[in-house]
Amino acid sequence: MTLSDHSTIEALLSTVSKNHPKLAAMKRSIKVAVNSQLAEPRIVLHDGDEVALLPPVAGGWR
Repeated sequence: MTLSDHSTIEALLSTVSKNHPKLAAMKRSIKVAVNSQLAEPRIVLHDGDEVALLPPVAGGWR
């Protein structure tokens, strides 16, 4: 995906939500990793960064 210079994770999530409306409902609960490290929404992305969107997961102990 190509973003403008100095784009943040927030901007990335907004763009992804527009292009994939089903993800918009999960936008607040999606965690984002940049270069294998969890990242805050205001982090600025750089050329070549690897971004992973981590959706909420159900499960746990019963």
